[in-house]
Amino acid sequence: MEVSIIGIILILLFLAYFIIYGKHVYEQFQNPPFIPLAEGFESSTNDLEITTCPSLDSPASVFINSVGQNLCCNGMVESNKCMGDVICSLSEGTGTIPTCTEWYKTYLEEKGTLRCPADLPNYFENRSGDSGCTSGPRTKDGTAPLTSTQPYCNIYAKQADNESDVDSCYNKKRLDAAVCFNTPGIKSTKKLMYNGAGNPATVQCSFIDPSGNSYTCTTDSSMQRLVAANLPAGQTIAEWKAGSANWDLLYKLQFCSALEKYKITQTIQPTQSKVSGSMTLCIPNFKIF
Repeated sequence: MEVSIIGIILILLFLAYFIIYGKHVYEQFQNPPFIPLAEGFESSTNDLEITTCPSLDSPASVFINSVGQNLCCNGMVESNKCMGDVICSLSEGTGTIPTCTEWYKTYLEEKGTLRCPADLPNYFENRSGDSGCTSGPRTKDGTAPLTSTQPYCNIYAKQADNESDVDSCYNKKRLDAAVCFNTPGIKSTKKLMYNGAGNPATVQCSFIDPSGNSYTCTTDSSMQRLVAANLPAGQTIAEWKAGSANWDLLYKLQFCSALEKYKITQTIQPTQSKVSGSMTLCIPNFKIF
């Protein structure tokens, strides 16, 4: 009998230990202990200083853990414990939790990698939905360029605005990627052209020949996007491209590939034809696409 009682007492003590230990582990998970930042983990951010919890889809909740740190919880806070994910610290960072400044810097960098042009790498956004990229510093909360005079581009909520507006980051990236001419050594300039609301912007290229004559054209790909947005009902882009051999000469020369063949490589040679008793230059039929 005494052996049974002792056994029962040992089992109860064993269970009590694991209940207390489990509660301790849970509280540590919800309220991580303070661990000083390791050397080399200091934030390199010099334009951000986040003093409130990041908004994400909805504002994160602040709570104070057992060692007095102000932490941000992406979820509900009950009895001063985070029921979701602890995302950052408004106090000093720890080995497991970054400061909110460091966390938000990483968040903006990840979005900027996908959305920003190479020369405007600093992404910004605010709770109203406005966002964009700038080459200079941002405001301390990361919601806008620090000054209105520094270069920046906009990221619009509607894709139609990103397509049409020449100040959109979307079109700036297209401009950066555009190739005017494939012939080596040709010096050219390029810029975005606005074609009205609802129409994609196009990339216009310009060059000057050895005689000092200036020529402009539109890249084939951006011209195709503009045409695709305005095709007559029932016509496909494939049908439009198939008819390029019969297009008017002046229309063809709006395409950079055609102008390059005619004026730079001169692989398209003009021929003379007699019309109404006079000699005129004409261009043989050729396809753009």
